[in-house]
Amino acid sequence: CFSSEKGGERARLVHRLDRDTSGCLVLGRTRHATAELARAFKEGKACKTYLAIVASAPPHSRGTVSLPLVKKRGHGDDEGAEKVYVAQSGDFGPLSAITDYLVVERSASSGAALLRLSPRTGRTHQLRVHCASGLDASIVGDVKYGFGQESTSLLAATLRSHLDKDRVQLCLHAWGIELEWAEGHIACTAPIPSHMLQVAALLGLDLSSLSEHDTHLSSLSAAVEPPPRAKGAPPL
Repeated sequence: CFSSEKGGERARLVHRLDRDTSGCLVLGRTRHATAELARAFKEGKACKTYLAIVASAPPHSRGTVSLPLVKKRGHGDDEGAEKVYVAQSGDFGPLSAITDYLVVERSASSGAALLRLSPRTGRTHQLRVHCASGLDASIVGDVKYGFGQESTSLLAATLRSHLDKDRVQLCLHAWGIELEWAEGHIACTAPIPSHMLQVAALLGLDLSSLSEHDTHLSSLSAAVEPPPRAKGAPPL
């Protein structure tokens, strides 16, 4: 664990990332700092920006996915395992979930795309489900939410062969965080991990274009003109 220089206190998590997601993570070095940072997240003063490589490009270049989510026990191959699903009419306890997205680049050779994602809410597996179910574009490596099944099975097999690995790592990266808190303004970014660079190259995506595609980490929401609500969204 991490400890601060002030009294040897252990650093504390302010928020979490999925186990296989890389990137920025905010920790507090003292109890007071952790509480203040957590308050900033709760009050919506934190903006998180993610990068995702998806198996197919969404039809719109930018937009908003607004689909409520619910946790359920899986079925079929996932029977017994808890997963997150798009809420359907009659589901108990659906939680609103909103994600802004921007298509940074599309690959003419593979059909894959690089997305920039900005969640307005912070639900479990929100980005993964919104990509898979809201955009019909599963994140590369996300076997829990559809990658490697049906239409993406050949792509998954091809990537495993070229990478010489049994599985493809999840291509979802917490690229940056900006927040305002009691001590001022914080902005940080995390380098794109090597496995995503490898996958991008194999799929014909040039991640260097990010420098030309609005690298400022403020929320996409102000710049997005949302299309109609994504398919299948039931009323809350």
